[in-house]
Amino acid sequence: MKSRISINLTFENLYKNQKITILKQKFRAEIAAVLEAIVR
Repeated sequence: MKSRISINLTFENLYKNQKITILKQKFRAEIAAVLEAIVR
């Protein structure tokens, strides 16, 4: 039982990390677009 709980926690952490990574990538892409617009 304990091992199942720890596996679930690991999956939750991986899921959260993935979400954070995706948000960071979107954020970077937006910043890059804004910077390009300013430079032009």
